[in-house]
Amino acid sequence: MDGIGLDAAQLVAIFLESMFFGMFFILYCIVLWILSHKRTSRRANIVMMSTVTTMFVLAIVHLAIDLSRIMDAFIGQKNVQDGALLYYANLSNPKQVAKTVVYATQTIIGDSFVVYRTWVVWNRNLWVIIFPALCIVGNAVTGYGVSYELAQVVPGADIFLSTLQPWITSFFSLTFCTNVICTALIAGRLWWRERSIGHAAQMSFLPVVAVVVESGAIYSAALISLLVVYLSGSNGQYPALDLVNPLIGVTFSLILVRIGLGISNNGTTASGVSSYQRATGRGQAPWKSGMNANPATGTAQYPMKPLAINVKRLVEHDGDSGEPVDVSGNSKAGTYGFDGDLA
Repeated sequence: MDGIGLDAAQLVAIFLESMFFGMFFILYCIVLWILSHKRTSRRANIVMMSTVTTMFVLAIVHLAIDLSRIMDAFIGQKNVQDGALLYYANLSNPKQVAKTVVYATQTIIGDSFVVYRTWVVWNRNLWVIIFPALCIVGNAVTGYGVSYELAQVVPGADIFLSTLQPWITSFFSLTFCTNVICTALIAGRLWWRERSIGHAAQMSFLPVVAVVVESGAIYSAALISLLVVYLSGSNGQYPALDLVNPLIGVTFSLILVRIGLGISNNGTTASGVSSYQRATGRGQAPWKSGMNANPATGTAQYPMKPLAINVKRLVEHDGDSGEPVDVSGNSKAGTYGFDGDLA
């Protein structure tokens, strides 16, 4: 196999994984701050915080296993000729199998939340997510199937073994399809809302679409690169594989951070104004707050002079509690509360 050696590939892999984990750590801290200070429902906070924390823990475990393997290979085997190469060539090593299980679990969690977000944006329409959900089931089967197959291979076999390749390529392909389809569905739904009501409501969903598409594109590009280097038979697939684990958490957190802080795709920020949640009937309506308003539309009207309101929050309703869940994004003047948009 030409190109980068197996031992060198592992060193590059641990460097890239550590770098992306550092990015994830910073974003994770920001996400915790956002979830602690934003006015969201308790259930929404629990879901978001549980998901991002689980991803963070899995990223730590994956990195810890890789650091342990580096120590075993380059220090534990230092007195053995080609000790590092022999160590990494043993794919049935329990630590190799364990990190594969962790990676598969991280991928399934990330993909599941993407499907959940799609379900919410499409007003909880189960028909829309049937195919992505089936892809996740396939991911679970192939991901844990790879782990099982690794445990069965003899020492010295490489990762491009014919018994492993169908499982691995299927796993990468399924997660790629899940993310591309769900990103397209979310972006398409918000774009359609932009065309249908955006101008009438004097607001724009396009900045939210940009955030979702950009984050989905980052992860999809990484998956394509990983699949290409793997199919080419290069050991470069090891660095590509190991950086994807924290990258899943990075892309997930990046959406929460950019939307939660109201950061547009040109990097600007602005303060936000709440949208009134007509569908829930909860909270204080504009016409009960002392301002003149039109009860039919729920839009406050100011008697003195026109007032441009820079709306920074898109809101979905928590399906169980009925409480509004703030999912901030950029928009133009005007207010529009809508049910079921989480992007």
